[in-house]
Amino acid sequence: MGDGEVAEGQAGSGVENASAQEALSYLTLTKWDDFLRDLSVDSRAEEGSLVMVAARSMWSSALPPNWSEQIDEEHSRAYFFNRVSGESVWVHPQSDVFRELIEEVRRWPPDESVDHIVRLRDEHLRRAHQAAVDALAQWSAYDVPQGPEEAPEFGECTRFFFNATTNESRWSDPRESLEFALAHSSDILASCVDAHSQNLARMASSEPFERTSVPRPLFLRAGDETGRSGASYLTARSCPDGSPRTDFGVLGATPQGEGDMRAVLSSSGGSA
Repeated sequence: MGDGEVAEGQAGSGVENASAQEALSYLTLTKWDDFLRDLSVDSRAEEGSLVMVAARSMWSSALPPNWSEQIDEEHSRAYFFNRVSGESVWVHPQSDVFRELIEEVRRWPPDESVDHIVRLRDEHLRRAHQAAVDALAQWSAYDVPQGPEEAPEFGECTRFFFNATTNESRWSDPRESLEFALAHSSDILASCVDAHSQNLARMASSEPFERTSVPRPLFLRAGDETGRSGASYLTARSCPDGSPRTDFGVLGATPQGEGDMRAVLSSSGGSA
């Protein structure tokens, strides 16, 4: 069995109440050492190292929307279940994003200035943001005129999404997972920049460290220090006539042309 899939028939076990859970879930069943091993992080790493700081931040972050943690009783192992799609996997739903972040902070020189590290952080966030915009460009939204019976998982939802590249169709909005990953990447890297600042101060002086202000991550609005506000990083609406909507955009940004979902980066706080 591959790491990405749970054997058929296991996905529904122990999830009778999952459909009623609207709030985000957190890790409670996965063992810390197993979590580190999945990220290729040595459990003996120093607690103050950026890799361990990143891992701790990932460990304490919420699971993506619609995902919950379950136990496979046969193998006494935690797995993850998506109540909307029915997908089940052995590894954390954001494991690919987490591994990219771990590799990113491993490349940060320990003796570089905070300003330089902030630039590295913002460069990574720009690349991640562009990758999300490119991924979103493959999706189109369609209205379903028949009503909620066409989308029983969502009640009043009358829209579905189609990926022209992969031929995948789904009821869940593809923006949701992309926005979630961007917000959490911003949070995690922010904690690593803060830790780097503290490590520099400890190396430079034996005096008690006084926390200094670190520039906000690239995509956070003024006054939003957590990255968990209600603001969207990406936004889209379907056409009223039921035709596919392809002008998914970026918060505060103007699409490059009609029907073009790739939009310029923006750090403004404009509302879609």
